[in-house]
Amino acid sequence: MAEFLIKAKAHWMDNLTQQQVSALPPLLQSTYAIRSQKGDIICVRPDGWTWGNAEVRPDYIVVKIPGLVLDKDYEYPLLEEVGVDEYEVRAKRKWCIPEAAVNAVVGNSVTITNMAFNTLKVLKTV
Repeated sequence: MAEFLIKAKAHWMDNLTQQQVSALPPLLQSTYAIRSQKGDIICVRPDGWTWGNAEVRPDYIVVKIPGLVLDKDYEYPLLEEVGVDEYEVRAKRKWCIPEAAVNAVVGNSVTITNMAFNTLKVLKTV
């Protein structure tokens, strides 16, 4: 089984208007574009992982999937190749589950099947 820590809270920048984003300093504008978002898969750990006290609602939920092989690829950022061996980060995480699925979880964790997870997970695109 694998256990996933999923971001369950919106980023503080999500409610900014385009005018407010344009007024941000350049460094904050670049972090705005790649910010983590609700539903992002933050990390994956083996079955029975002891999660910390901060890894609960309202910030996170834990999704447990029996029979799923642990794959660290779920923790990587979304990169775009911009040159030979040169990449830019386009999103803090390249895998997520839909916000509606996060909102449907009651409590701090949920156990789902491998098939259900495969229908929920979304590979972000550039």
